[in-house]
Amino acid sequence: MGICVIGFGLAFLAQCFLGSMSEGHLMIIAGPIIAILDIAYRLRSKDKSLFKSSKGGSLFLLPAWCFGLFWLILGMVYVLNKAP
Repeated sequence: MGICVIGFGLAFLAQCFLGSMSEGHLMIIAGPIIAILDIAYRLRSKDKSLFKSSKGGSLFLLPAWCFGLFWLILGMVYVLNKAP
């Protein structure tokens, strides 16, 4: 949960500096941050398992990096659907 809070917190911080962004842009920023943080945490452990929920960040027994990739893809879909 903490990894997701950090990821979206940094995305909202970027919004403060860059100005108003759509929900899709926030997801595009937060998704990779969450994935990178979770993968880095998992690779520092002895087991180095990317799929075991107990070895890193997880939500509903799914690795946090999966949610990061999902939010990245969902953000891209949002942005592309709003493009003229």
